[in-house]
This record gives sequence, C-alpha cells and structure tokens, in this order.
Amino acid sequence: MTCDFRDGDWNTTLNMPLMGTDSGDRNPRVAVDGMGRGFVIWGQPAVPNEVSSVWTERYDGGWQAPSVEPLESYDDDDADTPSVALNETGAGMAIWQQITAAGPEIWARRFDGARWQNPVMVGMGFLVEWDPPPQVAIDPAGDAVAIWSQVLPNNHFVYDVFAARFVAGTAAWEAPQALETDNMIGSDLTQYAKPLVGMDRAGNALASWRKVTASNRVLVHASQRALTAATWSPVNGTALYDDGVGSALSTDFAVSRDGTAIAAWTAGPAFDAWVSVYR
Repeated sequence: MTCDFRDGDWNTTLNMPLMGTDSGDRNPRVAVDGMGRGFVIWGQPAVPNEVSSVWTERYDGGWQAPSVEPLESYDDDDADTPSVALNETGAGMAIWQQITAAGPEIWARRFDGARWQNPVMVGMGFLVEWDPPPQVAIDPAGDAVAIWSQVLPNNHFVYDVFAARFVAGTAAWEAPQALETDNMIGSDLTQYAKPLVGMDRAGNALASWRKVTASNRVLVHASQRALTAATWSPVNGTALYDDGVGSALSTDFAVSRDGTAIAAWTAGPAFDAWVSVYR
C-alpha cells in the first residue's frame, strides 16, 4: 500500500498498486524528484506461482493507476530486490537483481524524465546480498552509481562491496569495481555488508558499509570516488570511529548535494547510537 503527503497532510485514501498473489518479499522503495513527482518500485509475481517481476507506479500529483507496469520482462526466473533514485529534474535510475542460470545479475533502467529506457546489465556475482537491496544514487547531471555486496566463487560466505558508475549520455555502465577485498563479514552466515551510497551535486560518490575486521568486530567503513577519479579510495575503505569494544549493528547513510555525508549506526550491548560526519 502507498500513501502520499499533499497540501500539508497525509492523504487518507490508500493506494494499492497491484494485488498480491503470494507471500514473498516485496522490498518496496520510493523516490521523489525536485518537483514532487516520483516512483514506487517493488517486486512480485504477476500471477500466482509464476516468477517475480519488478514493477513501478508513477506519482504525479497522485498515484497514476494506468502507470503500473513491469520494469523488466525476463520470463525464466525471478527479478527482485529493486531500488530507485531520482534527481532534481526528474531523471532517474532503477536497479534490481535478476536471477539467471549463470547466477544473479544486476540490471538497470534509466528514466529520462518521460519514459524508461532499455534495460542494461550492470554486473553479476556468485551470490548478491538482497537485504538491503542493491542501492543506487543519481546526481543532477544524470550520472549514477550502483552499489551492492556479493560473495566470490572461491569464498561462498564472505561478502565484499562492489560498485559501478553510469555516465550520462553513454549507453553502458562502467565495469564494476571492488571497493574492498578483505571483508570477513558473512563468515558466520548471519552478517551482511549492507552498502549504502549517495552523490553530491558535482558527481562525487560516497559510500558506507559494515565490515568485519581482524578483531572479529563489525565496524562501519567508508570510501569515495571523485567525479574525475578512476577508482574508489582509500583501498578497502577507512574505518569510522571505533570505541574499541562494540560492533556496528543497524546503519544508515546520507549524502547532501553540498558533499556533506552522515553515517549513523548502533553498536555494543546497549545499542548506543553513533554518528560520523564527512564534510
């Protein structure tokens, strides 16, 4: 169900884009542009017992019922865990995980302000983390960055963070890059890297994620890629504040258009809240 805020109040009329046909995960995500238009994106089968597809619905002064449509048309296996981002002028980028016989793939579609363009593959991995879904950010020029974590074929229980950049005006994404190669998270089958990403108005990207260090504690790490840079730095990320005792649990991350970034997390047996600011 969706609900929108207009004219100083929440609309009391709920909107259900598409009737559910199973009890699977939907992973709904929303994004809004600078003029109040937006999208909700989610995954579900079109009919019972069929594969999951990724769907969107447009918001433009109200939820546009005729705009409920599948974003991908792959019929052989599931598409799920989508994310979407919009910039100030209404351009956007959606990404999702597509399951294939060869393994999971990350796919994307660009929204040019009026319609969704053809889908393009971003990358693939042996096993891609789905909670939270792969993330995407977009800058005012329409450049985008997708980020996710995946295990490698030679180590099936350890997630490392990868990212790929899309440059506006090009047809394909740049090849994915590993932000790290030494994360031990996932080795006990209960931990996830949960990478998050944002972009400033100049096209610089900043990311944060959870990482198990040699001390066997989980710390929040961060990395950045400047618009003119070819790689992310520093290599393997830099650890944010460490009290020497606790492990980072739930996390969040936001980047403003002026380049200020804030990472927040809880840590330790008392679930203390910590914040680190980049500016």
